[in-house]
Amino acid sequence: MIWVTFTSNGTITNYNTFNGIIRSRIEQIINNYLDNLLKVYKQIKRKKTQFLKIICDKGLHIL
Repeated sequence: MIWVTFTSNGTITNYNTFNGIIRSRIEQIINNYLDNLLKVYKQIKRKKTQFLKIICDKGLHIL
């Protein structure tokens, strides 16, 4: 829903402000999502490295 208010001379006042608020909110949501995705990726990468290190260590002991 978009609210539009007109001043006495007929110009739109709130439309751009409202659009700006929605745009900044969408950008904020996308940025948060990307930040979280990056954190998860880093955690997975770290765990994968630890997992491979454990496999290598155990593998060397088995050999």
